[in-house]
Amino acid sequence: MNMQPTERVAIPQLAAVRWLPWAICILCAAAARGQTTTRSAEVPVPGADRALERRLTRQLGARFKVHRTQHFSILSDADGQHVARLTDTADEYLRERDMRQVHAFPQEYRYPFYHLEAAYLSDQLDQVGALLGFNGYRRIRGEVFLDWPDYEPAEPRPADLPIEVPVQWCQGRGTRPGIKVQACRDGQQIGTCECKSCCEFSRNDDAQDWFFTTSLGVAKEVQGKGLGRYLLQRALQEMHGVGYRHAAISTAWDNFRAFLFYSNHGYHVVDWTYGLSRDLE
Repeated sequence: MNMQPTERVAIPQLAAVRWLPWAICILCAAAARGQTTTRSAEVPVPGADRALERRLTRQLGARFKVHRTQHFSILSDADGQHVARLTDTADEYLRERDMRQVHAFPQEYRYPFYHLEAAYLSDQLDQVGALLGFNGYRRIRGEVFLDWPDYEPAEPRPADLPIEVPVQWCQGRGTRPGIKVQACRDGQQIGTCECKSCCEFSRNDDAQDWFFTTSLGVAKEVQGKGLGRYLLQRALQEMHGVGYRHAAISTAWDNFRAFLFYSNHGYHVVDWTYGLSRDLE
């Protein structure tokens, strides 16, 4: 199933965006009052989940479930009702436990219906973004995703550096492997580009033809010499050679240097994702 803000082929998703009736909000990493460290919004009290379920059911008149993971809770509305009132009830629940800040859809615990690493809340889920904005949540960070469907890789242009370039293939969940392209000088790594099959994030059959570049970086002292360009072009060439047809990559919303670099090398924006936060009064 595809996520299509334009008519272009776009990165495959795990599931349709029609998740709103059952998955409402992920609340975690709440800052404690008067402290510089952070506390998780989970409450280490036996039966706390069941107590929250009973409160939500009693106050909102619908049957709710709380699905616990190690660091956060996913609140679900079994009846698909009362969405607008849920955040108020959740805020009240956190205030009672001395929480003073709520982060929604943080990168560390990306929501399971978006398949790629580093994602926050997609702005294509406009109902959810509008609901959170209406309830006082503001964007505090973001990640932009770019893709390159049916790409044709350019011949890698060597960097102006004497380097060795070992290539390591890594078999994962897909039928095709991932890759790690390294740049080494005098036995020391000075740059790397890593790519994974999108089957690492999605069971969608279309994901077999996609790969996602999870990291690209070079040492500060060798920046500006074409090494990053070479590593990316080499990875694109190698992945195309084993059968991948489509490429995807992402960067922080304010990393304009990387954004410009990817745009100049064939990628186009397909999605903006945002982490949101709200201070509890």
